[in-house]
Amino acid sequence: GNVSTIVTKGETISEARTRLSLHTGKRVFTGNAELILLGGGIERLELSRVLNYFWDNNDIYMGINLAWTRGEAKSIVSASLEHGTAMAELLCEAIGSSYEAGSLTPLRLIEAYNRLEMGEGFLIPCLSLKTGDEEDSEPVSPETVTASECVLISEGRASGYVTAEEASGIALLKGGLSSKSMTIDLGGDRVSVIINFYGVKRSAVIEESGWPVVRLALNGRLSVTDNPGGRDSGEITEGVREELFRLAALGYDRTAGLDGCDALDIARLLRSCESGYYYENRDVLPAVAMNTAFEMTISLWDSSQGGT
Repeated sequence: GNVSTIVTKGETISEARTRLSLHTGKRVFTGNAELILLGGGIERLELSRVLNYFWDNNDIYMGINLAWTRGEAKSIVSASLEHGTAMAELLCEAIGSSYEAGSLTPLRLIEAYNRLEMGEGFLIPCLSLKTGDEEDSEPVSPETVTASECVLISEGRASGYVTAEEASGIALLKGGLSSKSMTIDLGGDRVSVIINFYGVKRSAVIEESGWPVVRLALNGRLSVTDNPGGRDSGEITEGVREELFRLAALGYDRTAGLDGCDALDIARLLRSCESGYYYENRDVLPAVAMNTAFEMTISLWDSSQGGT
């Protein structure tokens, strides 16, 4: 059926919700909501205030998706839709598609709240519409909704945008990618592949320097989807491995390597593997994160060749 959008404003979420009830003459029930979409400039983002409201709201499902958009949220949710399509459904599909491609990881409301409580860094998927220059120039479809970047939350505040490549690298270092699609260049030949990861292992040890080392072992099944130049399997595997290392370096440099933002779950790993060290240094975790080294090994099995 047709989907209508009603926009109300308020100084607080409670005020906006009350105005929505007055406008519709009905009680607003949020228990069947599929997505919380935050909008506006990141410098105005009061994330803890927003999440506390929903945390205290017994109606809301804590597994709901949380997302962000560079502009006003109403510019997306008010867009013209294809017949019978709900905008929340399209936006959630865009997040899911990006996750399947290995570009970003969905964020649930309960995870965001818990990470804020623990002072951990995390990413919020950022959604946008690929439309014409004129507003509402064409109906919105799954192909016009994209999730190609994220907002990085550090110490409870938005600290800027993260590219899809950086987000992939962050997910790699956390061991959180289940699959990754990519196209690599081998001497002018472009080869497209899909990697399905399995058996990911992360551990941490304390070096003589007094700083942690995170050891990450990634195992993946490599499937070549396009190889017009007929490149050798070994060459493709090595090229993919180098690309994964490059993405991981981007992810580290954007987070822990930049300002000690622990979006790589270093503190969580230390609590599990080196609990004594964690509690001794819990007041200086940003410094710990900045001085944590990563040792990553990648083993890829080419399913088309039966080799590594």
